[in-house]
Amino acid sequence: MGRKFSLQIRYYVIQERGKDTSWKKIRDGIEQRFNVKAPTTRMMQKWLKETDREKLSQMLVEESKKKIPQAGAEAVAYFQQNILPTLWTNIDLGNDIAKICCMWMMGLTEQTFGAATFEKALQEYRKLREIAKAVHAKSWYEAQKVVSDARAEFDSTLKKD
Repeated sequence: MGRKFSLQIRYYVIQERGKDTSWKKIRDGIEQRFNVKAPTTRMMQKWLKETDREKLSQMLVEESKKKIPQAGAEAVAYFQQNILPTLWTNIDLGNDIAKICCMWMMGLTEQTFGAATFEKALQEYRKLREIAKAVHAKSWYEAQKVVSDARAEFDSTLKKD
């Protein structure tokens, strides 16, 4: 019976092949990053061929269903131990609840992904907000769609020339 590989490994393979990384480098990367024996090149090629966004989305949903009970318990404990005391203290001081929640969310994001990634994401978010205002989009993700469409149109005109 074949070995099962995590969704993270499959996603890593898809992501790396999207960057035109060689199969050898991908195998080495899997062994270093995930500390497991890498799948065969043939298996990875099969994943790449058979996995589209719909299939990957389905796999992510299934993976999430398995992890939700544990994540939910951890989230409740974290909320009780860290968020509620901070929230009540700030409410007692008369601070704005919406701003406190946004600050907590940004702090958690920075803590999870690291300061450098957080700063890059924040800069990109600010740029997209400016674009959203300029194109009268309702949200930053609508602005992102406008930028993406413009890039695709620009790329297609380059290919025609």
